[in-house]
This record gives sequence, C-alpha cells and structure tokens, in this order.
Amino acid sequence: MKISILAILIAFASSAAFAEELSVLEIMERNYQVNRTRDRCNEVTMEMYSKHGKKRVRKLKTTALLMKDGVNEKRLLRFLYPPDIKGTGFLVIEHSEGDDDMWLYLPTLRKSRRKLASNKKDSFLGTEFSYGDIVGPKVEEYEYRQMGEEQIDGISCYVIEAVPASKDILRDYGYSKRINYIKTDNFTTVKAIFFDKYGKPLKTLSCFDPVEVDSENHKWFIKRREMVNHKNGRRTILELEKIQINIGIKEDLFTVRYLERGI
Repeated sequence: MKISILAILIAFASSAAFAEELSVLEIMERNYQVNRTRDRCNEVTMEMYSKHGKKRVRKLKTTALLMKDGVNEKRLLRFLYPPDIKGTGFLVIEHSEGDDDMWLYLPTLRKSRRKLASNKKDSFLGTEFSYGDIVGPKVEEYEYRQMGEEQIDGISCYVIEAVPASKDILRDYGYSKRINYIKTDNFTTVKAIFFDKYGKPLKTLSCFDPVEVDSENHKWFIKRREMVNHKNGRRTILELEKIQINIGIKEDLFTVRYLERGI
C-alpha cells in the first residue's frame, strides 16, 4: 500500500510539473501580452548618444488603447520637445491578420504620410530604434526555437531564437534573427540581440526596471530601454515616466484627423 501511494504521489507531481511547462510559443505569447492593459498613457524621455558620446534629448507622450479583440492596439506617439520637432506624431493601428496601419505626421509639412510595412526597418526619427522596434513584431511573424535558460545579472531568463517566418518579414524588419532573453517569472524582456540580413550582430536591446502596473492581471512595463547599435557606435535610451493605465482613453484620439491636429 505504501509503495502504491508513493507511486501515485510521484506520478501526480510529475504530471503537475509537466502541466506547468510552457511551449516556446506560449512564452512568446505571454511576452507579447505582458504590457497590454486596457489603455495606457505615459511620457518618455529619449536620450540619443553619438559614438563620441554627444547627447541629444527628446520628450514624447505615448497613448494606447487595446482593441475589443484583446490583442491589437491603437497607439499614438507625440513629441513634446525639443521645439524643432514638437508636434511630430506617429499613429499605429495594429492588425493581427495583415499589415499594421502607420502614419507619420510632420508639422513642417502640415500633413501625415502613410508608412509602409517595408519602412519598419528604417530608423525611427534618427534613433537606434527602427519603426519595427517601436511598433513591435507580432508573435506569428517569427518562428521560434528555445535554446534553454540563462542567468543575466542574477535574473533567470528563457533564451529563445526568433527567425522571420517569411522573406517578406525579413525584408520588412531587416533582421535575419533575434535572440530573446525573457524573464522566467514575469515574461518581460531582459535583453534582445538583433542580427542583420547577413547574420551578424547589429543591435542589442537591454531592458531595466520592470514595474508591475496591474498586479491583478500581472501586467508589467519596462521603465528603461537601451538600444546599442554595434555598427555605428550610437545608442538610444528610452525612459518611461508618469505611467497611467486604465484611465478611460477615448477611441477618437486614434485617427489621422486627430494626429494632424498636432499639439
């Protein structure tokens, strides 16, 4: 009898452990969803450094609204400083089953320009983040391989390789692969290494100071991101400030007409 009970307990423990194991796709889905609140608003300080250390500072405001499908977002970025780019805006409306709608508004031209999927590899207004980095890739746009786990500064991370699921995705984003380091307990990104179309390291993203903004739904924001470009020696830091979530943001903010109103 004792042996039978022990065997049952071992079998139960094994099955429970197995049930808790996540597939690589489930890990990436949780990483994608970890910062998706009903709505959010925050300010961002952007520091841009040349390879010689010369610094430029920009400030912007980000507003986002989760669509009714619970997956896609509408997002508006508006620059507040310095004066020469104040009012510049970037509007994104995501689509799971197609290309995202993206518009860039430049006050000097007093009109918006639609951005194409092929523009995602371009620098976002002179920073080391591309338009694709700012928008963020969809989970289904890449294929994944789990490479095990690794400690980064004492943080346990899943290590996952992502390669474009098609030639179109490679063309649009410009990355032949990406190595993701994802925190095992809250699924936030700790680091990501981006490789160019020739398979050589191009950029490294480092993420710091994750903050839980919604403990009930386990939603986390990364307060500080640093993108280093290994080819040109430049880097860009994004620092989140004045974070607000679930404040009742209205849908009429996310239109081209509103984008073109400027500040």
